[in-house]
Amino acid sequence: MRIQSIEIKNFRSYVGQNRFEINPGLTLIIGANGEGKTNLYDAMDWLFETNVHNDSKRVVSKKAVASLNPGETEEVMVAIDFEHNDSKYRIEKSFSFTKTDDDSDIRISPINFTGYLEEASGRVPTDGARLLDNCFNASIRHFSLMAGEESLKVLNQHSTLQYLIHTFSAIRHAEKFTAFTKLASELAQRANQNAISKNAKNKRESDRMTREIEDLTSRLRQQQSQLRNKQNEARNYATQIDAIVNSSEASAEMRAFESRLEKLKGERAQCQARIHENYTVALLDDLLVLGGIMPILGEYSQKVAEAERRRRKEEHDYIRKEGERKAIKKIKLELENGATPLPIYAPDEKFMREMLHDHICKVCGTPAPEGSAAYKYIQDKLNAYLKSLINEEEETKAYFTNSYIPQLAKRETLINNEKADIAKIFQQVQDLIEFNESRKKQLRMLEENIAQVEEDQRKLQARVPGVSKEVLLNNFVNLTNWNKYKSECELKIVNLEHSIDKLEYDIAQKREGLNKLAKNTPAAIYSKIADAFVCIQNAFKSALIRNKTEFILELEKVANKYLAKLNVEDFKGTIHIYADVTGAMRISLIDADGTTIDPNKALETTMYMSVLFAVSELTEIKKDDEYPLLFDAPTSSFAVGKEKDFFRIIDNLDKQIIIVTKSFLQEIGPNKYNLDHKLLEELNLNGSVYRIEKQKPFDDKNQATIQTIITKVR
Repeated sequence: MRIQSIEIKNFRSYVGQNRFEINPGLTLIIGANGEGKTNLYDAMDWLFETNVHNDSKRVVSKKAVASLNPGETEEVMVAIDFEHNDSKYRIEKSFSFTKTDDDSDIRISPINFTGYLEEASGRVPTDGARLLDNCFNASIRHFSLMAGEESLKVLNQHSTLQYLIHTFSAIRHAEKFTAFTKLASELAQRANQNAISKNAKNKRESDRMTREIEDLTSRLRQQQSQLRNKQNEARNYATQIDAIVNSSEASAEMRAFESRLEKLKGERAQCQARIHENYTVALLDDLLVLGGIMPILGEYSQKVAEAERRRRKEEHDYIRKEGERKAIKKIKLELENGATPLPIYAPDEKFMREMLHDHICKVCGTPAPEGSAAYKYIQDKLNAYLKSLINEEEETKAYFTNSYIPQLAKRETLINNEKADIAKIFQQVQDLIEFNESRKKQLRMLEENIAQVEEDQRKLQARVPGVSKEVLLNNFVNLTNWNKYKSECELKIVNLEHSIDKLEYDIAQKREGLNKLAKNTPAAIYSKIADAFVCIQNAFKSALIRNKTEFILELEKVANKYLAKLNVEDFKGTIHIYADVTGAMRISLIDADGTTIDPNKALETTMYMSVLFAVSELTEIKKDDEYPLLFDAPTSSFAVGKEKDFFRIIDNLDKQIIIVTKSFLQEIGPNKYNLDHKLLEELNLNGSVYRIEKQKPFDDKNQATIQTIITKVR
């Protein structure tokens, strides 16, 4: 399998359509920290993960989302075009995302994983996961993507080396025959014992020896089971210890991430507690409803004043009419012709006193000398009027039974007196809304930051496979105990191995004694058959050991060939692959005298890369196939001279290798870099070179402004 191109669309910082043309040999993709190198690696890792699930929001480009209007839809897609066995294919993984109508989130569709066979007539679709597994088996993909130098250490895990041995050596074919010969040998021994026991002369002795063999065999199986358990236990401790030693930097990073995560979650809780959006209750309890009264307060005052004037006028008219009614009711002034007299208040008090003083009725002009009937009428009418004002025997009912208008007038007065406070309430409403919106914005940013830290933790864990987050956080707390437990297991293993050897010897001696009883009896043939199966079983055991040894020697030989290439004119030692006391396979460097070398970081990295290249070469030999290798920052510990040699050698290997690196960049200022064209010209690499960098300008606090742009250098 050789990749021809990589396409990425709206995957994290890769906004819109992006494409890398991949060289058959070396392809360099150069970028500084934070410019898209890890996102490219993650895109390939996401594509090669054939399990289709919908936990995909984390890979969607935030800038792509920000560019959409509510209801609009876009697509996330990662694809490779590649050649395999002289045919051309394409594998494409994608899903769509739609911005929600409230502009706060996205909806995503199920993932499509589609494969295509490129034919002259066009593309023929097929199942993407199946095509990927057929052309690039999952067992091989395990050795294809390596993120950082730490990830190379997965090669030194027992399970990894055991997998290599079973995949690429003849052991996997021989194991089933070994299991058969073991079963056949046990059945033959049982048949032999039964045949011997049928001889009456030897029955008592054969029964005794058979019981002893069965007892020894039972004890042997128990101790073999204990040995396997202790070996597994010791290997687990060794794996954890190696992980601690190999992941000290990752452990420090994880603790820093965890500290930041706790801080962010605390800030999120505080931010959530400070958001007060119970506006319905606050409208009355906090008088927020008054916040909107200021624009209509003048009109409200006019309407209340007008209502108050009308109320007073109507009440005054009512009281006057009631007074008249009562006066008319109490005083009956009869006129000569029986006509109805004028109202008691007409003429009013002032005019009636004036008529008495002037002795004339100024209504009709009749003289009214003192003592006359006319004078007496006017005087009685005046007295009746005055009496009506001070003698209220009948209670006057209120004209307005409720006091709504006075209350409104009172409220209007209070509101006008509290204009400044109401203006403050209006401002408080505005401030509260702005405060809540600001906190919600802050909350969204905190959620994004928390998601990013959690994503960084996942990436960190991916760099140290098999090590849990809890182990990284508590690395050195467990180290002392695990070393102690591992030592105890290893001592127990040694004792069990001696005990097993002794039991196997005793069983063999007992069987030899049992076979002597069969001599010159019909059971002798069974003894010969049992011996033959034991010989066959031992032969298969030896074959397994020989095949395993031969494969390890072959892997060592090829790995040391690459080690020599990667360390020209430099000390390198020799790669040695061996089984430790627990039975675990290990990789180390040894000196000429056979002592183990503690390599520096760069030498350790080249050791693991040499094994990785050897695995790749053996894959081509054993499976008649090849596959690409993708490295993310594999040379961070290399000195400049060592790095130059590394890239020259890699460029001349007959392998497709993609290296994502920040090498070849010159720092010209804080977070500012230029491509070192001079160094590229000096190395004169045959492969392709790309530069990736963040598009400027951008907001360093807003991921929705981040976009990786790709420039092909050559």
